[in-house]
Amino acid sequence: MGGKKKVHPKTRTAAFKASEPSEIVEAPHSFVIHRGLACPYIMDLTLDFRRIMEPFTASNLREKRMNRIKDFVSLSSFFHVSHMGIFNKASTQLSFKVVRLPRGPSLTFKVHQFTLARDVISLSKKQMIDNDHFKHAPLVIMNNFSGDGKHLKLMATTFQNMFPSINLATVNIGTIPRCVLFSYNPDTKLVEMHHYSVLVVPLCYIY
Repeated sequence: MGGKKKVHPKTRTAAFKASEPSEIVEAPHSFVIHRGLACPYIMDLTLDFRRIMEPFTASNLREKRMNRIKDFVSLSSFFHVSHMGIFNKASTQLSFKVVRLPRGPSLTFKVHQFTLARDVISLSKKQMIDNDHFKHAPLVIMNNFSGDGKHLKLMATTFQNMFPSINLATVNIGTIPRCVLFSYNPDTKLVEMHHYSVLVVPLCYIY
């Protein structure tokens, strides 16, 4: 009896992609991981960032100490991963790197401060927690990235390409329950990132 014919990995990947809708295959996907020193707050921050990137991210990605960056890169093409976010905890600072796969570019930021989602929720008088909000990608809002300098254009392009593009002329407003704001401060040279839940309400009625 003859043995089973082996299928080349690229053939399996192509067949897997062909079985999925084009809007899913073409959407930006991401891995968000953490490296460096062990810290429960950084692990929680990593999970919060994955939540922001839903639904096109590996929310339940399991990391092991033996895993290397190249291990995740090798899996990226199979899962349509276009970006990787890496939190790296050193003894004196926390950094966040955004990598465009497979060949870059990459941007590295020093994290000055952050607030976990659970802390925001605990301080909110009116809590809006709905898992249905994460079935659709958020609307991306850019602020103050139109100044001079190639670095501003690179940051704006990178941040926008991490999320699926949204056609505001045709999109159903009901499918945008969240937004992500990237705001650049030209005085401090810092970038702030905020994640909001959006409630759509009518402003006026016309009879």
